[in-house]
Amino acid sequence: MPRSARSNLWAILLYAPLFCIRSCDGHGRLIEPPSRASAWRYGFQTPPDYNDHELYCGGFTRQWKRNGGKCGECGDAWDMPEPRPHENGGQWGQGVIVRTYLPASEMTIRVELTASHMGYFEFRLCDKPGAKQACLDKNILHILGGSPAQPSPADMDTRFYPRNGSRIYEIKARLPELTCTQCVLQWRYVAGNNWGMCNDGNGAVGCGPQEEFRSCSDIAITLNARPPVRTPIRPVYPTLTQSSVEVDNPPVPPPRTKRDGRIRELSANASSVA
Repeated sequence: MPRSARSNLWAILLYAPLFCIRSCDGHGRLIEPPSRASAWRYGFQTPPDYNDHELYCGGFTRQWKRNGGKCGECGDAWDMPEPRPHENGGQWGQGVIVRTYLPASEMTIRVELTASHMGYFEFRLCDKPGAKQACLDKNILHILGGSPAQPSPADMDTRFYPRNGSRIYEIKARLPELTCTQCVLQWRYVAGNNWGMCNDGNGAVGCGPQEEFRSCSDIAITLNARPPVRTPIRPVYPTLTQSSVEVDNPPVPPPRTKRDGRIRELSANASSVA
């Protein structure tokens, strides 16, 4: 790599956090089909992962400065020992099938973000439980529609551009023509709000290395599949109590906001959308 290019890369890695727009507070989870990390919230007998919204490759600095941009297939830091916690055989990779679909069918995907950082979603599928990135890259799902979304380039039919805001995003995607008893669906969210160097040599927000989220769901694709059934409808969001955490003068929780009610209503209505 030329010296000038190396200098630009190190400048990006050094200063990008200073130009980050709310990226440090970014959180998101794949909730339909429920990811390995979130399946317990939807009634599946899997270990609870209370940090299922933080599968961001170990964080921006760890991903780009220590691991050269690499990330585990399911959002774990690349330098963790294999199998990583959210991969097949890891703590949350227990092979629990959360949904079954027909080959080449249209599937509904839902992603919950507490803060949108521009950028885009991609979804990949591997027909092997121990999905490696090379296998996932063979089947990048085509996006049929989604809401709420930003306008996207016409040739980017494999990417969904979320609109800014904390909400649940619903995407329609096309599954490939294949069958499997345990496929792995990967959600990949590449944010776009860090400053970096663009291909033309100019610096701008959205160029260069970005924060990244990943998550994996275990699904099956069979010839006799029925429409997915979601149980329970309302996800489990446990709260900490004073008996579990000792706090002096605990704050009084604020009243529920209208927005919170709208998000819960969206979750409740999720069962009516196939």
